[in-house]
Amino acid sequence: MFQSPGCWSVLMIAVVAVWFWNVQDDESSSRGGSSTTTNTPTLNYTPGPTPDRTVQAFTSVRSGDCLNASGTGSVGRWSTELPERVACDADNAFVRVTFTSDGYQGYCAPTEEQGPWAYHGPPREIVLCLERQFRSGQCLPARDSSTGIQASLMIVWKCRANPVPQGYDYVVRITGVYQGTPGNCLVPAGTRYWTLSVSRGTGYICVVRA
Repeated sequence: MFQSPGCWSVLMIAVVAVWFWNVQDDESSSRGGSSTTTNTPTLNYTPGPTPDRTVQAFTSVRSGDCLNASGTGSVGRWSTELPERVACDADNAFVRVTFTSDGYQGYCAPTEEQGPWAYHGPPREIVLCLERQFRSGQCLPARDSSTGIQASLMIVWKCRANPVPQGYDYVVRITGVYQGTPGNCLVPAGTRYWTLSVSRGTGYICVVRA
């Protein structure tokens, strides 16, 4: 059957329109596919473990630092749970760190004015060697002895505290800290006082009954 030229024109336009529609649809599908399959990497931050506060307390201490700890009467046991640094001119600077070491605490042999404070790892053992710092106004437990009195130099006791530590009879108060060999003390007339040698014999303190 003979078709008129107008019919052929309409048919060609329809074919082109269908082809164009399919091409646009394919491109849209392609773009849509890529947007749904592209993954943006996510950076996950996992914080490291928090350092143990005991390790931090011991490792932060340096030779020359002062602490607010005092002795308890038992070797290696101190009045605070952990080392706490304070200014060396503070009233509660009871001890000074003479040195720190890893391991063997025999390097800090306990004496009347010195003692070790040890942390036994992990990650390592740390020893602080502590030396007593005396200041007027501090009080110590004491007892009578054949030569006068004997005081526990490492212990800082409340001046009005009662009872006193086991093994002691009363409390004495430091009235002065001096260099040299024991001598006179500046106390009110008629006040009974005692002198105690400290600082490895290079100084002395004067004490009276609190």
